[in-house]
Order: sequence, then structure tokens, then C-alpha cells
Amino acid sequence: MKRQSLIGALIIAMLLAIPGGTAFANKKKDIRADEQQQARLIYTSLLTLNNANLTGNYTVLLDSAAPSFRALNTSYRLTRIFSRFRNSRIDIGAIVLQNPTLTKNVRVDKNGILYIEGYFPTRPMNIDFKLSYQRVAGAWRLHGISVKPVLEKVAITSSINGVTKHQ
Repeated sequence: MKRQSLIGALIIAMLLAIPGGTAFANKKKDIRADEQQQARLIYTSLLTLNNANLTGNYTVLLDSAAPSFRALNTSYRLTRIFSRFRNSRIDIGAIVLQNPTLTKNVRVDKNGILYIEGYFPTRPMNIDFKLSYQRVAGAWRLHGISVKPVLEKVAITSSINGVTKHQ
């Protein structure tokens, strides 16, 4: 139910083209992104990377990122970093049909960097991601990205002397 509402909220946000989403801040710089905004950040970042990998053009990914990300990266550097991923011709566009599973609590560190980690249960491989964002002019901008396809972890069941074991 929660997954359906997350996808529904994402689709509505995309259709209405709501810029920025919702973020909350108090005097202690406790900034949090709500679930809808987190979903939008995840999908936008990964689909932008997917398009960059499919076209070999990383300028949109670079141009939409935080200044700290742009200071450390060039299109050429991103092309090199993601070359193995791109050369495998993995199209992660199927994530739009899935809900992300977060593996760690979303958090904002003392420097205001938002961290989101998880995976998409796509087949035959899950798409693991680690994303970080920095607030720039009131909006979350990509600060760091790590994406890798991982073969699904399938429990192997064997029976020894009538006892079932999961390995």
C-alpha cells in the first residue's frame, strides 16, 4: 500500500510538474526531504544517469548537479567512471515500473548533505544505488552517485536429513 501511494504521488508530481517538492527546515538546519521528494530525487537521478549511459552524453547529469559535484567531475571523467556500466548496455529504465527499497534510513549529516541508499528489485538484476544531495538555492541537487547492477540474492534451500536449511 505504501509503495502504491509512493508511485502514485510520484506520477502526480511529474504530471503536475511541481518544482522543488517539499522540504522542512528549522533553526538547527534539520533539513529533511519527505517521501514524495525522496522518490522524485531517486527516479530523476537514476533516469538522468541512464540517459547519459545510453547516449554517452553526461552533460545534463553534470549540469543538474550541485556545484560541489561539478567541481570534481567533467563529462569526460563521468564517461570514464561509468564506462563499464555503459559498455554492458544495461538499461535501468525499468525502474519506473518498480518502487525503490531503502536499505538505510534517509539522513542529513551535519554539513546538510542528504543521503539515500537502496535498490530497485528489477530482474534479472537489482539496481543498487547510493545517492547524496546538497541544498542549492532551496533545492536538492545531486552531490554524489553510485549505481550498480547486482544479481538477485536468491535463498538456496536444501534438505539434509529432513531439515530444511536456507543458505
